[in-house]
Amino acid sequence: MTRALKSKTIERLKWWYVGQLVVVLLTVFGTLIWQSVFEHQTILPRQIMVSLIIVAVVLLSLKIPFEKPLKPQQRIALFFRKVNYYFQSLLQALVLPIGGAMLISLIHNIFRISFVYLAIIGFLYLLVLYIPMTYFVYAQIESLVGRIILLAEILAQGIMAGSQLLLMYTRPDQVGHLIQTMNETQVINVASVVVTISFLMFLWGF
Repeated sequence: MTRALKSKTIERLKWWYVGQLVVVLLTVFGTLIWQSVFEHQTILPRQIMVSLIIVAVVLLSLKIPFEKPLKPQQRIALFFRKVNYYFQSLLQALVLPIGGAMLISLIHNIFRISFVYLAIIGFLYLLVLYIPMTYFVYAQIESLVGRIILLAEILAQGIMAGSQLLLMYTRPDQVGHLIQTMNETQVINVASVVVTISFLMFLWGF
């Protein structure tokens, strides 16, 4: 069971969760439009495939905060709901920083804001990026084996992929030595994982 939070807190987490996903969705479409219309670039099949996967993950994610409790006899619905939680725990955790990387690139291209400033903002936000997802996805995994696998996944994925994905559309010379060093040493990733797991342990009642 998930630790009960105040209704106002849950409401804020819900709209934070939804807001992040909507921003990712808009960023995907905005990036494709910018590249094809304003930069006159050919959209490659790989870009279309990645965009479709992101859209699919986001659409499956958006319904989670609005799900109603199911009865024990609704076994098939319960099964698919649990499958979606595991699916989201893997893919949404990748989609969020990838969406952040696309947003950084899009803002830079449109407004010509330095990648350094955008990377700093991105790193700070990365610390709390997974908090809404932790409540609506991670904390819903109840089996002991599932929780052990989930913790291993958060550690591996969070430490190895967070800031690296966030800066995937930048070059080292565009973000500066300090940002690049923080990215390579994975210090922001570790801090993000600590925040995420601490909140998850609280929700699980530890």
